[in-house]
Amino acid sequence: MFKPGESVLKRVIVGLIFFLFLTVTFPVRAGCQGKTTIGVVFSSDLRAYQEVHRVFMNKLKEKGYHNLRFIYQRPRADTLAWSNAVRKVVAYDASVIITYGSGATEAALYEAPDLPIVYSYMYEPEKTGIKGKRLYGVGYAVPVSSLLRYLREIKQPETLGILVSEIEPSSRVQGNDILQSCKDFSFNSVVLKVRNREELLLKIKLFQFDALFITESALIGESIQSLYKATLPRGIPIIATLNDAEDYALITLEPDAEEMAEAMVKVFTEALKGRKEKDRSRIVIKRTRLIYNRRVSNQIGLEPSIDLIIGADRIIK
Repeated sequence: MFKPGESVLKRVIVGLIFFLFLTVTFPVRAGCQGKTTIGVVFSSDLRAYQEVHRVFMNKLKEKGYHNLRFIYQRPRADTLAWSNAVRKVVAYDASVIITYGSGATEAALYEAPDLPIVYSYMYEPEKTGIKGKRLYGVGYAVPVSSLLRYLREIKQPETLGILVSEIEPSSRVQGNDILQSCKDFSFNSVVLKVRNREELLLKIKLFQFDALFITESALIGESIQSLYKATLPRGIPIIATLNDAEDYALITLEPDAEEMAEAMVKVFTEALKGRKEKDRSRIVIKRTRLIYNRRVSNQIGLEPSIDLIIGADRIIK
């Protein structure tokens, strides 16, 4: 026989245990009923990706998309980290995955092939060979030959270094395009292929070049400040296509964040509606912004051309 009040106490204890079980087992769903979960995986925590995503989110709100719940992952630029980040958003029951950069996109296609994936900030996506049965996205094109022409007007390089991330398809594609343009301009070139930060810093020290083109890459973007510190004492100008390089590169030709975000809204809403393959959009934007860094120019003793001054959308002093 139980003592008076003992059965009530047991019920309270059992009820508390059951409540704790529900809280631990289903923390994601609590308070989020009716909302669609969207996973967002950045190839790295780069300013370029964050700027496009900020504008994209503002535009979504303007169009009335409020019933969405975003789960963010910002791993370092590494193949295993990208895969783990995708698995985490899948565990949160993401209905759509948004990826920034080709590294995270490739990981998402491998880890979650049955989910709609919306990529962004990928150079010439059709050239990368990245494909998926539920793949949507916004890529960009920049005329890398224009960057080389501006460089030649300021400094005729004896050897152009081309820094390429081997773990990111879009970086490899851009590297090939730059290499072809070097042949058109009769530039000597050397390709520096890297897979991690340590290898990147080592090859910058070992290889000889007097100008450096850094391809669009999360891995390289993470290391831009270290690249600047390594090349500045040698008087080596950097040219780039990534927003994060603006403060360190002599010339940057980057995709327009506003146009990219606008296109992202279109493809993202298609992904939410589950458009069939023939109706899916894969957009490539071509509007760019040319940035000239006068401060870096003064540091390495180079004078800009008139064409560069006139053509620049922004001059950093």
